Amino acid sequence: MENRSCYGQAFRQLRLDRGYSLKEAAGNIISPQMLGVFEHGKSGISLNNFGRLLIRIGATWNDFFRYYNGESILKELSLSDEILVKINNGHYYDGFKLVESSFEGDYSDNPILETVYKLSYQSYFQTLSLTSKLTDDELEIVLNYLNRIDTWGIFEYSVLSYILADCPYEMVKYRSGKILDAMANNKKSFLSSKKEDIAILIHMIGYFSRKAYFKDANKLIAGLENILKSPSCNHLYTEKFNFKFYQAMNFLRQNNPKGLEIARDCIHFLEAFEALDNSNASAIDKNKILSAVSVLNKTGIPFKES
Repeated sequence: MENRSCYGQAFRQLRLDRGYSLKEAAGNIISPQMLGVFEHGKSGISLNNFGRLLIRIGATWNDFFRYYNGESILKELSLSDEILVKINNGHYYDGFKLVESSFEGDYSDNPILETVYKLSYQSYFQTLSLTSKLTDDELEIVLNYLNRIDTWGIFEYSVLSYILADCPYEMVKYRSGKILDAMANNKKSFLSSKKEDIAILIHMIGYFSRKAYFKDANKLIAGLENILKSPSCNHLYTEKFNFKFYQAMNFLRQNNPKGLEIARDCIHFLEAFEALDNSNASAIDKNKILSAVSVLNKTGIPFKES
């Protein structure tokens, strides 16, 4: 009963932080009364219904486990034998993938979530392919959803990353500060991992820099630079490279010659990697750097690769 109470309380706190009432969260899945009983640890709940309730409040399993620090939920929920075998054998990733797949993609209990999900992906792929952007009405749907959620989880930050280029300045500034503060104080990741938190901060640097909010870009660079010096980030070579590239571009947009030095360091890194890897995989990235420097370099100083 104690463990059941713990995960019921964890769900309740997650629900409240995300701004949902008992009635809103329960929907047509279970009665509000039954949900209240579950949250107070006086009854169990099936895996299917629990997954649907998470979707109903726009949360993921990872969001839930940020609130719940125990392991017994795996025994309390009505898990299939296949899932239990994988978890009992230590194959936690495979087990949780099966858990997620049991309701993944079923947004019938929260249709707006499905709309937001599809529009954010649409925006992301349109950005990659340089095709048309979301319409004002489509963007408004996504932003209205984000603005009504008090405590963001993985879903909201993922959506933000997909529509970042079209997000209001105030939203990006506030959320970048939240992520940076959490990382600086060793709090739990907002996304699935520290690696993903760093990735979205790097893209936020690009957002501020491209829109000429250089004070914000410089502040974010200084904060993230300190975080990347931590021993726990020693293995994040790709993230460190991307950080340096975005830092270089930010300097060049301000006509600061330091951008040329850092861009040169980035090219040297790629050349060293290419020599070790015996492939031309890094040539594309090298050409991207050269192209970006060519466009942004207004310093009057010719760029030399070496």
